[in-house]
Amino acid sequence: VGMRIAVGLAVAELLRAGVVRVPQPRRHRPCETGAHVRDGLPHGHGDGVGAGHVVDPEVPASTVFAVVTYLRLLAPPAPGEATAEREQGSVVFVNAGCAACHTPVLHTGNAIVPALANKPVTLYSDLLLHDMGDALADHRPDGQASGREWRTTPLWGLRLIRQFLNGEAFLLHDGRARTIEEAILLHGGEAQRSRDLFNALNAADRAALLDFVGSR
Repeated sequence: VGMRIAVGLAVAELLRAGVVRVPQPRRHRPCETGAHVRDGLPHGHGDGVGAGHVVDPEVPASTVFAVVTYLRLLAPPAPGEATAEREQGSVVFVNAGCAACHTPVLHTGNAIVPALANKPVTLYSDLLLHDMGDALADHRPDGQASGREWRTTPLWGLRLIRQFLNGEAFLLHDGRARTIEEAILLHGGEAQRSRDLFNALNAADRAALLDFVGSR
């Protein structure tokens, strides 16, 4: 996971400012100079990110991995205050099948950092790819994912989005949905049954579900 974050950060810097080399997820393989590589960094080569022939990388590896460490150790966003309506909404959430993909809790495994090892993570995602139907398909395969498949987006922090986007919310992979209800109604494919159950809810249960999801 740390290496994936590092590559993501490096790619972002590449797009922003022209970083000369992106760290590659190689482990203990010889590099061009005969040194060994671990987690994408050649040992004994200072701040070069897989540096090879790069004399002066714009963003040194030490900076990239300092940011990785910071991101890995950030506390997850806490949900909003528990209320009777949200308790009702959590039950509706499960009964509608939402929790089948938006899994409320996953657990970490062993980790080098003790604070991250064997911990419950309340992210509301199974982190898996699912066929979401034609409405959300972009018909652009990415690796092994088809143009209809998307990773289940974690719901944690959803209540904070509008605070950072001038009161707006841009939901789903392309930001087209402005409300949680709109996002739900665009679910199809493997999520079609849950969408249909949502559509069949009475007003009170629908409001409770939306309040619960929006409080994560």
